[in-house]
Amino acid sequence: MGSEGPEKSKNIPRFGYFRNPTTADIKREIENRRGGLEEQDNWEEQLVSSYFPKLAAFQKALNFEWGTVYYPFCADDTSPSKAFPRSRVVYADTDAPTMRKLQEEGYEAYEKDAEKFNPGPVDVLVLLRSTAPTDVPISHVKEGGYVICHDWKGDASKLHKSPDFEFVALVHPGEGGEYVYDISDLEDCWKEMNDDEELRAHSRTGLSHFKVNPYFWDVVSTVRWITGKRENYVEEYKQILKKIREGTLEDAELIEDGFPWMDIEYKGRHHTLFTNMPHKKGIIDDFYVFRKKVHE
Repeated sequence: MGSEGPEKSKNIPRFGYFRNPTTADIKREIENRRGGLEEQDNWEEQLVSSYFPKLAAFQKALNFEWGTVYYPFCADDTSPSKAFPRSRVVYADTDAPTMRKLQEEGYEAYEKDAEKFNPGPVDVLVLLRSTAPTDVPISHVKEGGYVICHDWKGDASKLHKSPDFEFVALVHPGEGGEYVYDISDLEDCWKEMNDDEELRAHSRTGLSHFKVNPYFWDVVSTVRWITGKRENYVEEYKQILKKIREGTLEDAELIEDGFPWMDIEYKGRHHTLFTNMPHKKGIIDDFYVFRKKVHE
């Protein structure tokens, strides 16, 4: 992030709590901005704990029993071995103590730079904790093989644009709370919400450390703060982003622009703006499943 954000708030209203926020509510929310940080302190532990049931949903749906599963940038997460107990699972990371610990516990773990390491052809690539470009790990996926990733750093968005892969499923919580392997209406995962009412009805937030999509409250508070307007929030928010990038928004300085947020200084104060609207389906914590195309 470009600079240290405002102090954490202990009581940030969640999306949907305010249907008609008052001016006082808006001012309080702006004062309590935390640079996108979620309330929970154990966000990473919660996020990683969701990896196994999501991977298990993939394994069950495809009845994937035997094959090679590769998990680069794995740190100490061994959830693929639990989800694919009959498969060969290869771990790679530059963290020497962690890799030695995994080796001692019987895992096939390599102290290697995943940007250079060659695990051989793999049936399933798990990209969940990547800290570097993922082109090299992706290159080891067999034709007909799978990539499982989220979209925290844009891996799913990148693969969706690749001519070598097809998007085949989204793993997300079902109505009963269990994770489901969903193959319906997949193109909705790439369509942004475009009007205020649609955005207002959006309620999924996930377990992210960052609130990685600008939910209705974020849009309302930002538009009112910067423009003073009280309608057409979605369109006004997009115009704010556009003007910041063009350098035409008065009193605003762009510090860092990336996926999925940008950092700015506005009238001497730090603020984080999220650069993509929520999609009609899916959030970046979900698992996006891609299959490498088979070329005749």
